[in-house]
Amino acid sequence: MYVKITNVSGPVNRLFLEKLGVSTKRDNNETIGQFGSGAKFAPIAALRKGWEWVSVGYDDFGDYQMRFDVRETAGINEVIFVYDDATVRESSYTLEAGSLSWEDDFQIIREALANAIDAHIESGNGWSWDIVDHVENVPGEFSVYITNTNTGDPPWEIVEILENIDMWFSINRVELTGNDFGKVFRKGNDDDSREIKIFHRGVRVHEIEVHEGFDHIFDYQLNNVTLNEERRVRDSYAIDGSIINLLADFDEDDYGLVRIILANPNKVAEFDVNTYKVNFLNWRPVWAETWHSIHGKKAIPLPAESDGFVVSRLETKGYKPIFVSKALMTALNIAGVKSIEDILGEAFDIETVDLDDSQTACFNRAIEMCNNADFDINGGEFEFFYEEGYGAPLGKAVAGKRFINVNIVSEDRIETLIGTIIHENDHCVSGYSDADERFRGIADDHIGRLIMGRN
Repeated sequence: MYVKITNVSGPVNRLFLEKLGVSTKRDNNETIGQFGSGAKFAPIAALRKGWEWVSVGYDDFGDYQMRFDVRETAGINEVIFVYDDATVRESSYTLEAGSLSWEDDFQIIREALANAIDAHIESGNGWSWDIVDHVENVPGEFSVYITNTNTGDPPWEIVEILENIDMWFSINRVELTGNDFGKVFRKGNDDDSREIKIFHRGVRVHEIEVHEGFDHIFDYQLNNVTLNEERRVRDSYAIDGSIINLLADFDEDDYGLVRIILANPNKVAEFDVNTYKVNFLNWRPVWAETWHSIHGKKAIPLPAESDGFVVSRLETKGYKPIFVSKALMTALNIAGVKSIEDILGEAFDIETVDLDDSQTACFNRAIEMCNNADFDINGGEFEFFYEEGYGAPLGKAVAGKRFINVNIVSEDRIETLIGTIIHENDHCVSGYSDADERFRGIADDHIGRLIMGRN
């Protein structure tokens, strides 16, 4: 029994199957086959697995059936080509050719399928696969037959790939949008993996693992990527740029893509405002309108890790929390959809930290010194955050809450700490911002009172 992969074809010169580096497709940017090596390395990889590979076609010399076989010569396993007329042709390969990079089942079957798909792309001719019980020449066809020589059965690893062909090839995918940079495909309904699949010329060439807890609703076919001889992306860093250029060139006909994204917000692992460049800014009303049309005017995007207190507070106020990735939440907020901060105040966006024992002692001493100077400050109502670098704030006052940067909670910076405690406390008590002239007046009153108290 054999797995048979067939395409309708004209003559295929048998020398193209024998000679390394010879390819009829090198100048065709639409086809996957370019290197002239896959038609040799794949059958040799099959031999290493104990599989038989037979190429069947015709050329100017007539019909042929060509089997890859191994012959031991002086302790070296040479690959030879054995034809159905008993002709044996030598090669320059050994059984170990390509063994460092050609080793998995998909690489082997990919070559046979890619050749069939290439023929379909180039001429529109049909292709198919089947399980058959013998090898034969059929006029107008080129076929590859593969069997497990140990069992006489088709290699079921190969059959499984063929039965799930849309995981590996894009030919049946529904295109959502596309441009000169490639195409966007929606994931198949039966594909529950958390991988973003990258295709090139119809063949899967890369995968991107998405964040835990999320899926992804798109796969991509990219035109501007470079492959190595294993048919894998040579430079994975170039993928992001290709996707950005693909997504950045949408027009009004692609607003349906926005609806797909926003209808599946808990599945979108990766979304970057910068991906959409200027067009996203032009589309902001569309994103907000689409979000509200799907989820309602009271829908608020929340990061998936939001705690129950935040959810409860929003629901108490009549809002509908919808969990999304942080990146998608940022995009929606830029588009004009209300954020957590709009409803509950900016304090809910500050990541707080705890003080260690020495910092706690330092902070309590600073509070005590403030109160000794007649500032009535409750130190237990302060929270702490961590930021460093040029321009990092010493403190924050948000929605009636006071925050201190832990970087200044130390004995060698206690004067700065005391000043920041009083400063942020004044913000909360007065409600004035730094830009308000009345706030400077409060600080001046403090200075005057302190001087009077010391005289």
